[in-house]
Order: sequence, then structure tokens, then C-alpha cells
Amino acid sequence: MSTKIRREVSARVSPPKARAPKATATAKPDAGRAAAAKKDSFAKASVQTSQAPVIAGKAGQLGTRRTSWFDTLSRAADRLGGALRQGGRLVESAARALDGKLPLAPAVREVGRSARALGRTVADSPERTVAAAGQVAAQATKIGQDGLRLLGEAQRLTNPLVDGTQRALQTLGRGAAGIADAAKEFAGQVLSAADYRRNIDALGKGDKYTLGLGGSASAEGVKLYGKGQIEVARGDDGKYTVSVDGELGGGLYGELGGKAGAKASAEASALLGVGGKVEMKFDTAEEAKRATEILLRQAAVSAIQSSPVGAAVGPVVQATVAPSAEEMRFLTSKVSAVELRGNAAAELAGTLGVREQGIATAGLFGSAKVKGEVAARIELSPGKPPEVVIKQTFSGEVAGGGGLKLGGDDNGSMAFAGGKAQGKVELESRVALPAGVDPSSLLSDPVGTIRAAAVQMGESVQHKLTVGLDGQGNFLGNAGGLSAEVSFTGKPTEILRSGAVAKALGGDIEGALAAAGEGVPVEAKVVPYTQVGLSLSPGVSIMGFGVGLEVEATRRDVSDTPIWEYRGNAAQAARELHERAMLVPKGPAVPPMPLRG
Repeated sequence: MSTKIRREVSARVSPPKARAPKATATAKPDAGRAAAAKKDSFAKASVQTSQAPVIAGKAGQLGTRRTSWFDTLSRAADRLGGALRQGGRLVESAARALDGKLPLAPAVREVGRSARALGRTVADSPERTVAAAGQVAAQATKIGQDGLRLLGEAQRLTNPLVDGTQRALQTLGRGAAGIADAAKEFAGQVLSAADYRRNIDALGKGDKYTLGLGGSASAEGVKLYGKGQIEVARGDDGKYTVSVDGELGGGLYGELGGKAGAKASAEASALLGVGGKVEMKFDTAEEAKRATEILLRQAAVSAIQSSPVGAAVGPVVQATVAPSAEEMRFLTSKVSAVELRGNAAAELAGTLGVREQGIATAGLFGSAKVKGEVAARIELSPGKPPEVVIKQTFSGEVAGGGGLKLGGDDNGSMAFAGGKAQGKVELESRVALPAGVDPSSLLSDPVGTIRAAAVQMGESVQHKLTVGLDGQGNFLGNAGGLSAEVSFTGKPTEILRSGAVAKALGGDIEGALAAAGEGVPVEAKVVPYTQVGLSLSPGVSIMGFGVGLEVEATRRDVSDTPIWEYRGNAAQAARELHERAMLVPKGPAVPPMPLRG
């Protein structure tokens, strides 16, 4: 991929270079503190800080610009809006000239009006146009096609040299062709922006790219897609995780047990539960792209076979589109985790003796609407016994109007976009399974296998309690925002009793760390991000067979440089935040932080 193309699709946030605060007689420069801390062990704390001015003054707000994905489509939408309005005027002019001469003049006039109306909508609502880019492209294409169709009919019905319609038909042709050409260009830009190859190549550490396939709906508070959702995420280690749920996830899970077919897929999907997923780990972007392509082809086969033309083209599809046995083995050989939800997850939690923290945790949210769920992750690592992680998660809206307080009095405050934030409390209980447990048996019958192995297991369970805050705008997912996450390692009841979780949910990060105290190891990160989503439905052609598959694509891009990152002792982390806040003079807010484009 060329540098030019990479810059066009890149959407990672990066703060501007800025001078670090000057050292005082009692405070070291931030760079010196970070360098010294790198030598310390986990217990003594490892601190990573950026040199950017990251803490605003009173009522400050950290801003982020839209991703280049959004910018590219916004520019394309501007061109489309202008072409629609100009083409619409030409078509309406032709309709006036054809009045009384051709019976189809009213239909021509309606094409012109439709073009101008869509052009105004595109110009007035750039965010909505990007989010619904697929529908906008389809509408513009249809208007252009209708104009060209009417032009053909008019040419057959008239003799321009006799009835004087030559100039009107030329005007109609220019208007209709201009609309059709602009629609084609915009549709190409939409498909290019959402292309999975480009987007995977552009992922930075912490970024995610998601494709929802098939019509969407909600069940048990989870957004579901007809065929499933494919998510590609790049971790801090630079490697790629491809996860898949729904029908696609069930099919892959069935393959893990050596089974295939619709019945095996349905049984596996039921075991995964609503929101359950299969994860694969890859070293390179090329491998992640190959996995995504295989899954997309599998979705194409399913969409075609369930369509009215499925019976006619089914054998051809199997021969030309369906993944091969070797390709499915490639996917199953890379499976790193399976996450179960629903009944299977609850049974595993009970078998492992993980006590539910629901009442104590849910009460921390001010909102009446709190979503709670239990998940069981089976993690597979080469050369190591499998591990089971029970995750109890509670989430809901919290009072984010006060923003995020990183340290100090008012110096460390940053307002959440829109004054709203989503809060999350997640209790993770990790249990290592005995070395003799067979991974294939564990995947095909997780409850039975773990129940049989429980007698060999000790009572060593590692607990981690994580609090997350996510503040962003709320327009169709197209927004910049700020994400904060603090993980406490220790006994959950003691951490909850300390008040640390309640303070963190309220945005008081320094207060939460101080409340946890000296003996609690923590990991914390505060990072800005941008998120852009668009719909490519309806009418995305699958492998040339003309079967429509609705697609929703989303990019979430986080800053390459966190605002603040810490790994070590909770009390020391609180002191670090307080000292950093005191180095920032009170004054105007930090200017918006541009993206790397």
C-alpha cells in the first residue's frame, strides 16, 4: 500500500507535539520521571506519560477531529450534493421545455425535484450522509438511472428535428448523466472507505474495525446481525485478533469440534449463546485479511443459499465462493479463545465456584437501567494449560456531567463530549485448568470437561476488577470521545468496600486510586479516540451473484499516545496524577487534538 493511500484511510488519534512542563525545584520533568520509572518492577510501578499538554484548565474539554474516513466521505458528499442540485436543475429545465410535447414531462420533472431534494439533504446533513452512505449512494444511483431511462423513452417518442425537442433532450441528457456519474463516484468512494483490506492495513495499536453482516436487531441488550459480526482488533503487542459471532461464529465453533453443516452450526451457536464469539490470533495484517475474506465468503454463501435464487445457483456458489476445507482448517488452527454467554457461561461459573457480585456492583450506578451479563472465556495458549475466565459485567449510563478528574483541584478536569458517559464494572476471575485437560474436549463440551477436571483443581483464583468510563457524542456512532479504564487486582469485596469503584465511576480517577491504597496493584489508561460508522445497505452484491447483503462498517481508532498510562501501586498512581496536575497552570482549555491523517 502506498503512503498516499495509507494516509487517506488512517484514523488514529495523535496529539500535537508540545513542550513538556518546565521542571521546578521540587518536581522532575515528566520525561525524567518516566525514564526512571521504566527501571522499576511491576510492584514499584511503571509509568508511561506523553509530553503533550494533556490536562485542561477549568471546564476544559479534550477535543478530537473526525477520522480521515469521515473527512474523505464528507468531501465526496459535498461533490455529490453539488452535482445532484445542478443535475436536478437541468432536468427540471428540460421538463418545462417538454411540457405539452411529451406525456412523460411530469415524470422528468419529478426526477429533477428528487435530485435537488437529495442534494439539499446531503449538503445540510454531512454526518447523516456518511452514516447512511450506502442508502444515499443507492438513492442517487436510482435517480440517475431514472433520468437516463426517461431520456431513452423520449428519444424513441420524438423526432427532435420536427417537434423542436432537440435542445430539451440535450439538457435532459446532461442533467441525467451528471447525476449518474456523481452517484457512481460516490458509491466507489463509500466502498473504498469501508474496504476491509485498507482498513486492516491502517489499524494502529488499540484500533478496531468491525463489519456487521445482515440485517440488525437487538436481543438481551446486544446488537445482533443476521449473519454475524466480524471484528478485527490490533493489540498493544502489534498482533491481530479476529473475532466472529452469530451464525458465522457458530459455524466456526462447529468446525472446532470436527463437525460441519447447518445442524452443527445451529448447535454450536446455541452453546455460544447470544453475544458469544470465537477469537483467532494472527501475527500479521495479511493473515488477518485472509481470515476476514474467508469469513466474508462464508457469509456470502449463507446469504445466497437463503435467498430466492439460492436453489438455482447453489452448486455454482459452493464451487466458486465457499471456503475450502483447507481454508477452514487455517481458521480453526488460529483459534485463541471461545467466549460463551447464556446458560453455558452461568453453568461454568457455578462449577468453578465464582460467586456473583451482581447486587454489590449494580448498586454503584445511578441510572435505573443497568445491564448485567456473565461470560465464560476459554483461552488457549500454545505450550500452556487452558484457562477459563469468568467475567461478570455491569454497564449503564453514569452522571458524566462532571467530566473526568485526573488529578489536582480543577486542573485535571476534562469534560465528556455531550456531558454523558457510559460506565462499566467488570469482575474477572481467572482459573488455570489442570495440564491434562484436552483442549478439543474442552471446546466441544466445556461444562462437562471442567466439571470432570474440578476435582484436580486447587482454589487459586486470580481476581481483577476493572472500571471503565467512555464519554462520547451520540449521533449514529460518529463521534470523538475519551475512554478511561482502571483495573484493580485483589479481593473484589475489599476493593468495592474501599469506595474506589464508586469514585472511578464518578470520574474521580485520583480519588479512586487513593481509596484503593498502597497494597493494590493497578493498571490504568486514559486515551482519546474517534469512532465512525456507515451503512452499506441495501444492495451490496456478493461475488457477482446479485444477492444483497446488508453491511454496517465501523472504525474505532485510539490515540497512539495515551493521555496517561500507569502500571503499579494504586496509592503511588494517585500521587503521580496529583503531581502532574499541579504542573499545569490554570487557564484556557487545551485546544482540540488533531488526528494523524
